[in-house]
Amino acid sequence: MEKVNLKILDFEDKKTKGNVRYTRFQTDDGWMSCFDKKVCETLKELPKDTEICLEITKSEPTEEGRVFSNIKGIGKLGEGKAPQEAEKSNSVAPTSKNGNNYAAMYVSYAKDIFCAIIADTNIQSVQGLHQDTMKNAIELVKQARVEFEK
Repeated sequence: MEKVNLKILDFEDKKTKGNVRYTRFQTDDGWMSCFDKKVCETLKELPKDTEICLEITKSEPTEEGRVFSNIKGIGKLGEGKAPQEAEKSNSVAPTSKNGNNYAAMYVSYAKDIFCAIIADTNIQSVQGLHQDTMKNAIELVKQARVEFEK
């Protein structure tokens, strides 16, 4: 998740094909969706052209090359980057040495496993164990990948 300072220009309420309500907000960096009701209500109450720090995530490109931006929360004004800076910092996705285009997905899985292990074993204060824990998380992702590729 990245924090970006943007202006809210307009909004429109929508529904997904699955009948889930959400709001699309037009910003000075394009349209962004928001599914969090509290965040939507807060943003709707702002006057037009109000600059605010938004916590956003971006989807992987679709087959057509489209990238969707989703608003996940609101940060403190000034703690986010300008849209151009945020775009530059996220322009390079992790790839593996063999050109694996799923490397970013595997990194995400390993991070999730690492966080779950750390939370479950309550070893936040022991620094030396973090490297071993991450290695274990990576090994678990590798094992799962091998099993699912059979």
